[in-house]
Amino acid sequence: MEELWIVIGVIGILLLIALFCYLQNNAISHTRINIKTNKLKNGLRIVHLSDLHSKIFSRNRLFREVKKENPDFIFFTGDVADRYKSDEKAFDAVNELSKLIEIAPVIAVSGNHEYGRLNREELFSYMEKRGIKLLRKERLQLEHKEDLIIVFGLDEVGWPHKTEELLNAFSNENGYKILLSHFPERFSQVYSKYDIDLTLSGHAHGGQFILPFIGGLYSPGQGIHPHYYRGLYEIGENKLVVSRGLGNSRFPLRLFNYPDIVTIEINIKNK
Repeated sequence: MEELWIVIGVIGILLLIALFCYLQNNAISHTRINIKTNKLKNGLRIVHLSDLHSKIFSRNRLFREVKKENPDFIFFTGDVADRYKSDEKAFDAVNELSKLIEIAPVIAVSGNHEYGRLNREELFSYMEKRGIKLLRKERLQLEHKEDLIIVFGLDEVGWPHKTEELLNAFSNENGYKILLSHFPERFSQVYSKYDIDLTLSGHAHGGQFILPFIGGLYSPGQGIHPHYYRGLYEIGENKLVVSRGLGNSRFPLRLFNYPDIVTIEINIKNK
């Protein structure tokens, strides 16, 4: 009888561990950030998503959670598909993202994982076909009420010399300027040197594990204990917001780092 209770106890512990791991990777959390500017006459609310990695959330949860935020625009900063997962899952992930167009315009850039796929151009074409505006070293002019918003999306595999010329031209534009870049580690060395109001990035996966008193443990491109792994960072007037992302790549587990929907409220400074 004692052995039976031990077995039941072990099974119970294993089930609790399995439930904990499931929730860590599937329960969607909300990060809310407030930014002030003197370049807008009206408030602006945007949702920032990143790093879906071919993941599909059950019961249409991603759509329902984004809809609650009532954004004016939705920005996606790369890795909708995972290079190590099937073509079917990649196109399903594009469909998952494209559902959000019913809520607000979806504007996206690619990440390193799309570029790791042999069918990347087919995938990019499918994103456009599904109504996602994909920026590949392109600018997009948005009008919101009385405000002009200029968005520039980087297509960054490699680092072509021309990219910095494009950034310089972008920084000289009028309006509120938003840069979409998959890679946050370039903020301090490159992006913050230009007159860009807000940079949105992903790629860091929130450091994968977020440990008490330590923070993010590891991210691609930054290594152990990454600096740019979640939330808001500022250098002078330049601001960076890093999404912790929604999915995983080859390493299948997040810890204290739920899939992340970032909502950014951009308000007028004098209000």
